[in-house]
Amino acid sequence: MSSAKNTVLFYAQALLGRKTGVGFYNSVLLDQIQKQNTNHEICLLYFENPFSRKHTRFLKSEYPDLKLRAHRFIPKKVALKLLGTFLEPRSGLLWPGRYDSAIFPNFYMFGVRQSALTALSIPDLAFLKHPEVLPDARRGFLGSILPSGPDYLLRVTEKQIPKADIILTISDSIKQEIQEEFSVPKSKIIVTTLAPKQVSLASVGKNKRYEIPDKYFLFVGTLEPRKNILTLLSAYESLNKEIRLDYTLVLAGGIGWKHQEILQKIKTMKKSGLKVQYTGYIDQEYKNLLYKNADIYIQPSLYEGFGMPLLEAMSHNIPVICSDIPVFREVAEKSAIFFNRKNPNSLASAITDLLSDKAKQRSLIASGAKRVVEHRKNLNGVKTLLDKLYLKHE
Repeated sequence: MSSAKNTVLFYAQALLGRKTGVGFYNSVLLDQIQKQNTNHEICLLYFENPFSRKHTRFLKSEYPDLKLRAHRFIPKKVALKLLGTFLEPRSGLLWPGRYDSAIFPNFYMFGVRQSALTALSIPDLAFLKHPEVLPDARRGFLGSILPSGPDYLLRVTEKQIPKADIILTISDSIKQEIQEEFSVPKSKIIVTTLAPKQVSLASVGKNKRYEIPDKYFLFVGTLEPRKNILTLLSAYESLNKEIRLDYTLVLAGGIGWKHQEILQKIKTMKKSGLKVQYTGYIDQEYKNLLYKNADIYIQPSLYEGFGMPLLEAMSHNIPVICSDIPVFREVAEKSAIFFNRKNPNSLASAITDLLSDKAKQRSLIASGAKRVVEHRKNLNGVKTLLDKLYLKHE
């Protein structure tokens, strides 16, 4: 067997700037690959402004042991929008040089040599299952030259899946959806399950820089329709007065698309005297503080590819209430209370019942901690991915 290392490219654009769900997935996946890696030399791919080295400096500081490969000529947005068109960057144009394989962990795969083994990640199929929660497609001339929207994502995915040697996804639920919607063989899909990074709870304390209520329910996520925040707000609004006086509803996360109705609802509720606090985008320290001091974590999503906030809350010993969708059943199993995602009264009842049942709270906290450990130990998907990449190299 050859002792030469396999050179693996990892598309790292989602690691730059403010991280949302896909960015955190990329970060955890790369960490898992680094921990399991023995036969591979990892090189991070990214687009860099030709007049700046900001991304390069950041990646060097965060990943000093990894090689970097920046593309400075074709802007990232242009390269992405050319996918699936006759102008799509040709093989090896964006990422020239020698390498054995490439991992693209965020829907898009482009510009690699044809001889390289490729792994493409499809974290979810929201563009098929819930197109109404995504941004609308551009119209007119701009839409014709820079396509967008659910139909564009579908078209690109249909063309890229056959080109990829391996399809990565983050849950068995999404794996099944990919098999059914795109007729992908089961053997081609690898599930790389996720777990939150370990945080020393003893080091997480109060910080006067951050506004933390004494008692509160917490939601963490981007303000967008898929998160189903209007149902959460309506549920909180319908709680009895005593609970609303005791507990603040804290919403933490950046602004997403189609957020106007959500912000207007928050504004209206606050004007009426309801205790709703919106933090905006939060850094990791603030997020840890919010998790640690919350009374209940609530995730009301209509649809997800995984459920990292559930596990993050569990890792901070917070009981979890979440919408009854297949992937949350998979992630949490019996470590959460589930409610009808389309019924605010179902959520309000779940909150009221849990507040009155201390034994149930203790049970959820204990089983949640075990569930986090199970996810952290499950690295089978990453091991399978690395084995396939190395066998191809050999």
